[in-house]
Amino acid sequence: MILCSLKTELLVLVRELAVFLFIRLADLLFTLWFWRTPKAKLPEVTDPLLLEPATLVASRIRAGKLKSADVVRAYVKRLEEVNPALNAVTDTRYEEALTEAQEVDRQVAEGAAASERDQPLLGVPFTVKNTIGVRGCVQDCGSFYSKGRRAPEDAQVVALMRKAGAIPVAISSVPELCLSLECNSVLHGTTCNPYDSNRSPGGSSGGEASLLGAAASVIGLGTDLAGSIRHPAGNCGVFGHKPTHGIVSRNGLYPDRGEAVGKFSTPGPMCRYADDLLPMLRVMAGENAPRLALDSPVDLKKLKVFYLVEDGNKYIGRLQKKFSQAVLDAVACLEPLCEARPRQVSFEELPRASRIWMATVRSGAPPPFAEVIKNYTDKLNPLTELALKLVGRSHHTVAAIVVALREREKDFTDPARVADLTAQGQRFVRKLEELLQEGDAVLVMPAAGFGTPGYHGQWLTNMDNVNYTCLFNTAMVPATACPLYLDKKGLPVGVQVVAARYKDRLCLAVARELASKFGGWRAPGTRTSA
Repeated sequence: MILCSLKTELLVLVRELAVFLFIRLADLLFTLWFWRTPKAKLPEVTDPLLLEPATLVASRIRAGKLKSADVVRAYVKRLEEVNPALNAVTDTRYEEALTEAQEVDRQVAEGAAASERDQPLLGVPFTVKNTIGVRGCVQDCGSFYSKGRRAPEDAQVVALMRKAGAIPVAISSVPELCLSLECNSVLHGTTCNPYDSNRSPGGSSGGEASLLGAAASVIGLGTDLAGSIRHPAGNCGVFGHKPTHGIVSRNGLYPDRGEAVGKFSTPGPMCRYADDLLPMLRVMAGENAPRLALDSPVDLKKLKVFYLVEDGNKYIGRLQKKFSQAVLDAVACLEPLCEARPRQVSFEELPRASRIWMATVRSGAPPPFAEVIKNYTDKLNPLTELALKLVGRSHHTVAAIVVALREREKDFTDPARVADLTAQGQRFVRKLEELLQEGDAVLVMPAAGFGTPGYHGQWLTNMDNVNYTCLFNTAMVPATACPLYLDKKGLPVGVQVVAARYKDRLCLAVARELASKFGGWRAPGTRTSA
């Protein structure tokens, strides 16, 4: 019995060591590969209009101190300046946006502008992730089989933003069918990180995060199925909030994957300034906003802070030191404000999180990714498609092919294994609920583990980076990515803040506190502060 136990532990150690060494070696090889590749330098942000929170811009427009048309022109100019380096825009509506801004200015001049309560985002331009419909604009989700598709109408969340006075100005890029923590597609190419063009902004809301990080947008709309808001927000040094599931409407998103998958996804706000998160969420939630009690004050003294600085591995952790240190720095900021002492926690399910997530999604019997990728016209054969990719004849990205290949693994095809992984996920949700239901409580933890933001293509060597985000989708709880500072390479470092369902206001209150302490978003090229 003892020998059997020792053998099991030795196998765990060997496996963890092998993965650790592989990831480190891959990181070294990618670093060497990109060593001599020149980085695109973004123009400095010189227009002060680009450096104001959306709510302040709206307030000044309403007071007649600022023209909405001037703000739109400033952002259009910035978009045109940075997009050649970023490749983050898939469609624009500059002329329409300017016309709508001029109408706002006319209403203000005539004293006919709506109140702040009715239109809190009056005259503010915003950008929208490609999967979210903006009437008449490209909505192809980066899929070859949807080339040329345009949204027939506004998604409900876009309609709510318009009703609040905001003006859509551009559509941002996504990876093929949002199946990657990278941001590239055959249709639109590769999107770059504004802090290092050799690196990825993350995915799947990568284009949105890239534009926000580059000061080419101040607020934007993303979606999150496994970390698709929080991962790129962390990579690009901006704020991104995944709301409690079921609060923000999914109507008008493409493709519609049905309730089995869709229930784990939600649209959410992304922005450069923490103060814009709550007003955006209130608008996006529409008639569901009262369920979040966003106007209820948050007493940080009563807040219970739990934190996680381990990845759950038994012997050899893969969590990069800068991310664990960021969590400790965030907790040190919050500790003097709270009566209860912060408490460290861990979750044994974390190393298997991506498998638990996929098994949970598959347990609802949705159409296979291999069919979704072909837009239900056929079923993709991953091995054949990889061969076609090698000779330049595939219409798909490697990431999408790998996802289709991975779902054929026994963990996701054997009913017993699917049931076991799903049960592990349910156990995680119960533990998380017990933890966060202790009054007003938050969990502060990393949103990524190692090598992020990674070089282009590097994600495929460490797909488990999604482990830090995906289980909060199956738990359907709110979570916010918060930037803290830049590391020695000038790359963003931040944390993720998680709360119980319908307690989004706790995440947002902590985000505002961390922003006031650490400064929030910093422009690319800013001197490092970590």
